[in-house]
Amino acid sequence: MSTKRPHEGPIPELRPPMAGHEALAEASRCLYCHDAPCSRACPSGVDVAEFIRKITTGNLRGSAVRLLEANPLAASCARVCPTEELCERACVLPDMGLPHIAIGRLQRYVMDKAMAAPAPPLERKGVGRGKVAVVGGGPAGLSCASRLAWYGHSVTVFDARERPGGLNTYAIADHKIPADFPPGEARWLSRIGFTLKQGVRIGADLGFAELEGAYDVIFLGMGLERSVRMEVPGEDLEGVVDALDLIAAHRMGGPLPVTLANRDVLVIGGGNTATDAALLALEAGARSSTIVYRRTEAEMPAYPAERSLVRHRGVQIRFLRSPVEVVGPDRVTGLLVQPMRLGEPDASGRRRPVPLEVAPELLPCHLIVRAIGQKLLEEPGAGIAGVKVHKGKIVVDAATGRTDNPRYYAGGDCVNGGREVVHAVAEGKRAAEAIHRQLQGKEA
Repeated sequence: MSTKRPHEGPIPELRPPMAGHEALAEASRCLYCHDAPCSRACPSGVDVAEFIRKITTGNLRGSAVRLLEANPLAASCARVCPTEELCERACVLPDMGLPHIAIGRLQRYVMDKAMAAPAPPLERKGVGRGKVAVVGGGPAGLSCASRLAWYGHSVTVFDARERPGGLNTYAIADHKIPADFPPGEARWLSRIGFTLKQGVRIGADLGFAELEGAYDVIFLGMGLERSVRMEVPGEDLEGVVDALDLIAAHRMGGPLPVTLANRDVLVIGGGNTATDAALLALEAGARSSTIVYRRTEAEMPAYPAERSLVRHRGVQIRFLRSPVEVVGPDRVTGLLVQPMRLGEPDASGRRRPVPLEVAPELLPCHLIVRAIGQKLLEEPGAGIAGVKVHKGKIVVDAATGRTDNPRYYAGGDCVNGGREVVHAVAEGKRAAEAIHRQLQGKEA
């Protein structure tokens, strides 16, 4: 009998690959609903019933084309998209007492087969006449670039990082998507006809004025740059780190910013980044890993599957606790937390945490990992005429992604403040369609 604790050993892939016979059997269960609710639930507009039906006829190339036409990053989304909360949740089969179709795994099956070919199976739709610069090589930027290149326009993606892929490359746990997959997907997609330029920071290495002189339209798809601080005394002590720094260092194979082995780790936050960081701590040898969240489980942003996984692996969760002070003379020895209760809903729609009139509680620890979100860019696109910023987000027309400056469009985290990958993809595609119309001389 194994003596391993639950959290020991590698975490299995979230969506493992399917063999051909498995995919065929699963696809054959689909009812191919007219006006399928699963398709309506997909933010990027994938025709789920159609791509699955093509699996049953052996037309995997046609299935991949349908996926890529709707979602240029279909391969990444097959791995990281919360399908259980979107398309799979909308499946009608559970109403009949049957399991929902494994849409995410079927999408992975199709895209794995497609990516075995040298280039995407999309034929360019003529020759566009525009030149477009895309700032940011994450999901929104790559989606926009892929779509515009498919239409035949000349597109260059400028990305500040060494590897393309954005948060898919640097900020998502390995059991969801391997670190080398998103850069490979980006290079594969670039064969549609766009150029990737890595390590170029717009505003520092290359100015917006230079982009305006060389390109007709500029798409802003940069991500969020700064982590949110707890804003409590002692936060700058040694032993307090950002979750994204920790995850990025692990995924790039470099040294971690702190030593986790045999440490008691507290992760502050309740989202999927918090769960990823808590799991990483255990994988790196932490003695204990505990998530501290100021609301209850009902308000926790992390998906139910994420919460179930961390518990299974041995992560503890302390609810209704809010940090008030990091303790330690020189480095972290503990965290004072205030017990909370839930009051009336706040602007997010969730019940607001309210302090109880009791003394703070001390949670001893060696390390504290901040995972309470990323700061919205203070001045994304600062100084560009007509590019307005409100509360750190670029203001765009909801239907087109266009700013008040007709040469600038935007999408992704710098517009929505940080949502799922599939939403960034949808916003990049939406902007690309409007840019294409504008470059054709039509109303955007």
